[in-house]
Amino acid sequence: MDPKTGTLLLPGGSIGPDLTRSAFLSSPMGAQARCDDKGTLGMSAYLGSQPVDGLAFRVELHFEAEQLRGYSLWLDDPRFGTSWDDYTEDKQLAQRDAHDAWLLSTLGPGGRAPSPQGPELRYSFPWGDVWSTFDARGGSTTIGVRFRRSAMPEDRDKR
Repeated sequence: MDPKTGTLLLPGGSIGPDLTRSAFLSSPMGAQARCDDKGTLGMSAYLGSQPVDGLAFRVELHFEAEQLRGYSLWLDDPRFGTSWDDYTEDKQLAQRDAHDAWLLSTLGPGGRAPSPQGPELRYSFPWGDVWSTFDARGGSTTIGVRFRRSAMPEDRDKR
């Protein structure tokens, strides 16, 4: 992940604020993705396991109309469970700690925000926000990346 832009480099291409839904869908990555069109809410695209910095991450892209608004990552490692059958909160917290370690090595020191499951790692950049979280209610652990509207091409063009 590029700390200057939030762009994630994958073997099939880059995921960043300039990526449009149409460009993604016409790319080799888009052809391999499982897409969930949510009508007026946009579209989510799920990529299989992707190598990033020698680790395997699952990636979900979040589009609003044509624009990529952000993406989510989570380590694809059996140590953290492979299904609800072997789910434990301890595994999810270990996954969050592994996410934090990767973010610290990639983006450097970040801030901490309070949460019931321990402080969450958070970053704020001119282009957007990054966070690592464990959601006990949803039973998931993710790295979230959200681009600021001012980082979007259509919003930059209006200034």
